Amino acid sequence: MRPWDPGEQSPKSKSSEDYLNETAAGNVGPSIVDEWKKRLIRPHSITPEQQAISLIEQEGSYTESEVEQVFNALKPLPSPEFMLGSWNGGVVETSHPGGKALKETEWAGRDVRGINDVDPIMCVDGESKRYWNEGWGHASLREMVFRGKTSVALIYDSFPICEHFRYVSEDLVMEALDAPKLMPPESTLYTYLIRRK
Repeated sequence: MRPWDPGEQSPKSKSSEDYLNETAAGNVGPSIVDEWKKRLIRPHSITPEQQAISLIEQEGSYTESEVEQVFNALKPLPSPEFMLGSWNGGVVETSHPGGKALKETEWAGRDVRGINDVDPIMCVDGESKRYWNEGWGHASLREMVFRGKTSVALIYDSFPICEHFRYVSEDLVMEALDAPKLMPPESTLYTYLIRRK
């Protein structure tokens, strides 16, 4: 991974969680990565969670193999119930064609009302209002093994698609799309979700 410039230490008035909360609420403020840069004292002290935040913020800077290395180092989610709630979504930029397709649909995230009641593709209209994209149907959450770790996966009801989750923080997760019948099996689309407040 490319080392960060550690910069100066962060003021103690705000934590990384504060910035994630501001992002989830749509508030304008310093970027998450800028705050992490200030908090870090030595580049080699960067954790997988901090690397994940860097990947999310630095668009178009990474290859799939670099993102895979970070994703594989992240912890699994504790349970499917962790995902309950409404989430804003985004694409980790690796030039994967699936990322372009998601953006063209104006993908905004996922709504999880229950373990067996998930709207996997929430979009935004011209007035920035969220709506469920019926064409992608519904989904469920299950615990599954992926790349040697048992974590939570999102399984589409009507498509051969699994989204595997990894923990970054209480309000941020990374996803890896596993759809070998729809996409080349050697290629993985990575996305992320930020819990809405």
